[in-house]
Amino acid sequence: MRVFTQAFLIGKSLRQEALKAGERIQNIIGPKNSVIFYVSPYYRTRQTFEEVKKKITAEILFVREEPRLREQDFGNFQDKALMQESKEERVKFGRFFYRFPNGESGADVFDRVSAFCGTLLLDMSQIKDPNVSVVFITHGITARLFVKKWLHWTVDDFEGLHNPPNCGLLHLERVGYRENTAFRLTKESRDLIKAPAEEGIGRGLKLGRALLERRKKNQDSAWDRLPDTAWGV
Repeated sequence: MRVFTQAFLIGKSLRQEALKAGERIQNIIGPKNSVIFYVSPYYRTRQTFEEVKKKITAEILFVREEPRLREQDFGNFQDKALMQESKEERVKFGRFFYRFPNGESGADVFDRVSAFCGTLLLDMSQIKDPNVSVVFITHGITARLFVKKWLHWTVDDFEGLHNPPNCGLLHLERVGYRENTAFRLTKESRDLIKAPAEEGIGRGLKLGRALLERRKKNQDSAWDRLPDTAWGV
């Protein structure tokens, strides 16, 4: 019997991992703050969300199913031998640009994640609450490509990352609460995907001369306290 990739179920052990992830997420949110969820439409991610939600005591402002946060498309019906051959070929070609037969490349996933960022920013501008947390229930490559987009990491940066384990948390923490709010990936999250040290990654954002001069003049600005990679889209 062939089962659609999007219809895969999660087992008992993964349900337990999802419950533990829910506890960790709630600890990050805090008892008095609120949260919004964006969930991939795949059945296994919807199941994961249901388990995570059991541990959330914070106010949930809304839950949105978001197809742009789905898994990378590997083709419709997959041939096991062809898929193994394609994955071996992808290692040689590069994970970002390699396109699976009848499927997507990492670059395709990056494009739809980038499009989703516009929706995210619009939602956040309407909520106007600096204490609200945002949680994505998504997939490994999609999560890594969101981090790449948000922190302006390069393709080479992405190629060196590892997939997080099931229910692994990639935590972008807020730094600053004024107009200069920025985000950075926690050390635990960096270790999870084996990202290099902060100063060794993130060459994708190159500041122009005018902005560099502005940084020198405004010594109290968050621009001087944070690495360039901390600034989102």
